[in-house]
Amino acid sequence: MFDFVGLHEQAKEKLQALHPAFLRLRDQGIQKQMLIGDRDSQTVVTYPPSHKQHAVVETDVYSNPLHLRKRNTLYLHVPFCDKICQYCAYQRTAKGPEDPRIDHYVDLVQKETQLLASANHKEKIQVESIYIGGGTPTILSEQNLEKLLQMLDKHFELVAGGEFSLEGSPATITEGKVRQAMQYGVNRISIGVEAFDDHMLKVMGREVDNRERVFAALAAIRSAGISNIDIDLIRGFTGFYRNQIVRQTPQDVVTDLLGIQELEIPSVTSYQHIVKPKSLGYKKRQKFNFIPEEKLLLHMMFNMGMEQMGYQQHPIDFHHKTQEHVYKHQVYKWGDMTNQIALGPSAYGYLNDTQFTNHFGADYEAAIQQGKLPVASQLKLSKEEVMRRKFVFGMKTGVSRAEFEQHYGINPLETSARDTLHTLEEAGGLEITPSHIRLTEVGRLFADWIQMCFYSDAHQRTPQDTPPPLSN
Repeated sequence: MFDFVGLHEQAKEKLQALHPAFLRLRDQGIQKQMLIGDRDSQTVVTYPPSHKQHAVVETDVYSNPLHLRKRNTLYLHVPFCDKICQYCAYQRTAKGPEDPRIDHYVDLVQKETQLLASANHKEKIQVESIYIGGGTPTILSEQNLEKLLQMLDKHFELVAGGEFSLEGSPATITEGKVRQAMQYGVNRISIGVEAFDDHMLKVMGREVDNRERVFAALAAIRSAGISNIDIDLIRGFTGFYRNQIVRQTPQDVVTDLLGIQELEIPSVTSYQHIVKPKSLGYKKRQKFNFIPEEKLLLHMMFNMGMEQMGYQQHPIDFHHKTQEHVYKHQVYKWGDMTNQIALGPSAYGYLNDTQFTNHFGADYEAAIQQGKLPVASQLKLSKEEVMRRKFVFGMKTGVSRAEFEQHYGINPLETSARDTLHTLEEAGGLEITPSHIRLTEVGRLFADWIQMCFYSDAHQRTPQDTPPPLSN
């Protein structure tokens, strides 16, 4: 057992030793920032960013059923929560399980799935992983949750050994819902814990998901029979509570590490807190006094603590103890560049080298009622942009040089990204070996920002706020 005494000082010493590399990356415009871009609510989850896609009246994404014969993942978005958290920017509605809008949503997404099935000649679509996310899918009643599970079971076939994840919150997940989900093949549960300190949860707007409920939720999931459990944690959170700015501290990091250790969590996803344009915290961002060194210290403390407990990162920011608990869905999407079929309002997908995003709200409903798949915008990527996309997401999974050349017919060091690769290598952000291109320990601290170095000029993001520089 670890008590993490001295972790704060150990992390400070390590950061001091790595400081020259931080300055070299800063010279390339790479450092932690409070905001990512002028119109984006997320860090790097799509390439190109969704606002760079072109609006469409009727999509041709699913027009060729042969495209669905390739490697597929599936994402189903459930846009409901029982409360809106300070940091969240997803399309969501704060209502309980009896809200009639949930019934209406279930009806619409069933129709959407039937439209997709018709585009595939009503044959089952084979997928390697399924993720039901949100929002909070477990806010649904058992009746509505079963409707969605039956829908997926009818139209999709999960390959042997495939991963099927259900996302939930401590306050809404129950042993009954887990058992019900298992009957339809769910074998992994992801719980939004976000923090183990009750005051920090209150600041985030998650007082209903307090520490006691986190422990009860994990016990219920295990009692139902699922051991592949992931929890989400937010790293470096800054927010407001009763008109006071509250910041995550080194002690909060230790509290999170101790909670992970006590619960013996096999998989942990750690997200860098970003102030997102559609979040509650956005209007007060100028008062947050963003300090890059502070965020680096918390990040380093967390990574060092996880390593002490025997966790590895793959992809970056996704920690696991054994290969059994690697988050396959993300590896398939980012590392293997598989298709991602997208269902539900505002869900984003990728198929046949086309990035696309669904409508939400009234436009989502209108498209489905007209018998159209509800794709709002899309962009077909050129071969050049597909290779850039491989570098963007490969920064979190690593890029095999041999596989890249075999797939694209060109040495990755001879692509248009060659100067970026060598510049980042010289700065200490990534290493280029005879077999792989991957982020270094320093680079992993800036993964989201390094990813954006590979954007083409047409898709570069423009930060709204320039952070204060790292001290020399």
